[in-house]
Amino acid sequence: MGAENTYGEFPEEMNLAEAERHSANGVDGVWKNMVFFLGNVLKNRNCLTDAFYEKKHEDYAICVHGMKSSLALLGAMELSVKAKELELAAKEGRYDFVEQNHAVFLMQYDNFVEKIEQCLEKRGNKKTVERRVPETAEKLIEAADNFDAVGLEELAKELAAAKDITPNQKSVVAQLLKAVEDLDFDAVKEVAEKIKE
Repeated sequence: MGAENTYGEFPEEMNLAEAERHSANGVDGVWKNMVFFLGNVLKNRNCLTDAFYEKKHEDYAICVHGMKSSLALLGAMELSVKAKELELAAKEGRYDFVEQNHAVFLMQYDNFVEKIEQCLEKRGNKKTVERRVPETAEKLIEAADNFDAVGLEELAKELAAAKDITPNQKSVVAQLLKAVEDLDFDAVKEVAEKIKE
């Protein structure tokens, strides 16, 4: 992982040789691809999470396919392979695999996105990805109303990994995780309302 990343400016997940291979203009092209990547993160991420929570498996496969390609474009080959595994599982009807691996993939993806943002910021590019904590909190309330224990667990993990969560919201995430663990649906709704504020 990142063995070819000798510049030290890029996230360790990036294989620079692979990223340059997908670039029209060497390292300069890699930087441009990073900006392009960030510009599509929110759309791709929202597409994936919506398809996951709405159990639209065909849409999920399409969304994760796009993420797989954009990760490969930047030479993030290990993450791209994980996206491909999710895509194949969704296409082949192995939804248990998707359920088990979706949240972990998203956390790793978000971590990579954050590193891309930091790299670009060091170069003077202030472009960052908008996040959607309030929408996730709203989905938590909906999952609690439907007594969806699996959905609650996945949403709680996603919320805990969110990058736009405020210090005030962070302080109640531990309460939320405890409420989810206890399957206390009323407490989940109460805490999720606080997070929405």
